[in-house]
Amino acid sequence: MAKSKINVFGMGYMGYPLACLLAKGGYEVNGVDIDSNKIEKINSNHCLFEEKGLGEVFQSLSKNSLSGSTQPIPASVHIIAVPTPHRDGTCDLSYIESACEMLKDVVARNDLLIVESTIKPGVCEYLNTKYFKDANVLIAHCPERAIPGNTMFELVNNDRIVGGLSPEATKKAVEVYRSFVKGEIFETEARTAEAVKLLENTSRDIGIAMANEFEQILREKGIDASEAIYLANRHPRVNILNPGIGVGGHCIAVDPWFLAEDSQVAKLIRASRQINDERPTEIARRILRVVGDKKKIGILGVTYKPDIDDIRETPVKGVIEELKANGLNVAYFDPHYRGLFCTEGFDSFEKIEDWADILIQLVNHKEFQSLRSKKEIKNFKDL
Repeated sequence: MAKSKINVFGMGYMGYPLACLLAKGGYEVNGVDIDSNKIEKINSNHCLFEEKGLGEVFQSLSKNSLSGSTQPIPASVHIIAVPTPHRDGTCDLSYIESACEMLKDVVARNDLLIVESTIKPGVCEYLNTKYFKDANVLIAHCPERAIPGNTMFELVNNDRIVGGLSPEATKKAVEVYRSFVKGEIFETEARTAEAVKLLENTSRDIGIAMANEFEQILREKGIDASEAIYLANRHPRVNILNPGIGVGGHCIAVDPWFLAEDSQVAKLIRASRQINDERPTEIARRILRVVGDKKKIGILGVTYKPDIDDIRETPVKGVIEELKANGLNVAYFDPHYRGLFCTEGFDSFEKIEDWADILIQLVNHKEFQSLRSKKEIKNFKDL
């Protein structure tokens, strides 16, 4: 496929880095987003956010290779990388459908539409029937496989799965990704591609649930869970994960629901989701048992994992809300996140240290590893 114009819908954690890589690969990219502030930054030649390696790619872009708009332009390729939230255990397609509504007036015969957003099996067929059947648009799915904090490296080097509604759609989508992907690209059909991402993240969710349940069982029996898990993992075919405070992020906490949504036999998936969803409440109860008469609780870390600024589906929110429901005054400090959260935030460790009666570390940011404080600091693992 000759290098041409591409619309990328969604200038978020995955869509914007993808747009930059495509622009570096020689395409003329139009980044589409309903957030006019993002579009203004793109058109003012400002990088949207910090991500390892993103700045270097951004600086290497040729003039006019990446622009932004709130509407799509006529192009031969359209990529949808918008969120797919879960609503009451179902896959919310509203953002994808909004993008398709925008596209209806600009697509042409044999245009290629690639859905990168995480979706359940059958969605590509649904979108084709509802929006594009009479337009003869080629549709494929290529689930994103990258993690915040290492997005650029993984977008380039991870293997990719591409599945189209037709062999022609698959072939053309593979050509697009070959412009920047160094990993192997596996070809399949659309429903299989839609299922693969869900299998990956559901497997991880079940593994986390197992580790969290092991920890609670061992705790009941007076056994050091960290030591027991470490020793169990000395077996060459065992790899138990580390227990945590719950599951966050836009993938692992969400994708299992998409796989289980239309299934009557997904018992293990639903049980794992329940275990992980209840984990923040369990951690909050442990905190309540150790704070005594202390009323001002300082929480260290609110992101869903260490060393990133992403709070999507963070289990810390559930911990804080449970503490506040029990009458405690809760504030937080996070060196990576400074935005609005579900409680008051401080912009430095010194300020929260002066304010709090006790400090509880919930996220293992590297900045916290060498903290020294005049106040007591408890890690959730030691509660």
